[in-house]
Amino acid sequence: MRFVKIMSLCLIFGIFSPVAQAAGAYFGVKGGFFEVENSNYDKAVNGGIIVGAHFIASSVHTVSLEGELTTTVLPGDITGGNEWEIDTFGLFGAFRAGSGVYFKGKMGYIDRSISYKFGGVSDRNSLAYGIGFGIRRGTERRIEVEYTIIDDDNTFTDIKFLSIGLIF
Repeated sequence: MRFVKIMSLCLIFGIFSPVAQAAGAYFGVKGGFFEVENSNYDKAVNGGIIVGAHFIASSVHTVSLEGELTTTVLPGDITGGNEWEIDTFGLFGAFRAGSGVYFKGKMGYIDRSISYKFGGVSDRNSLAYGIGFGIRRGTERRIEVEYTIIDDDNTFTDIKFLSIGLIF
């Protein structure tokens, strides 16, 4: 499943990027730490890509649709010797307000899969939301810091992702 998602986003990026950028589309990379509200779980380190498009844009605010895919780079440890990894694929509505330094809010749907070194997988779809800020350089180059919460109902209380991204 992860391979299909990665290849889909790479294909979209490769084929449509020059045309899409002229129409307000953007892409980027991000990395950060996933944390579970469970003291037995250490943080996992993830990296990923972002693909998005502005639907409303002015000099001080934008409304965008973003796709985001992350995968674990360094698994997190679990008390007792096990390890965990998380892969995510999300679709978000994003709002940015400000010019040079700006605020970002996002909300959407996320599909997450947690796997364990000694077996077992936990797949779930849920609501995710986040806030952050960014610094814009030029027309589209940006650095963004985000704090995203995945509402995870029963398995864990919440899963949190603190990340930094580079948008082109």
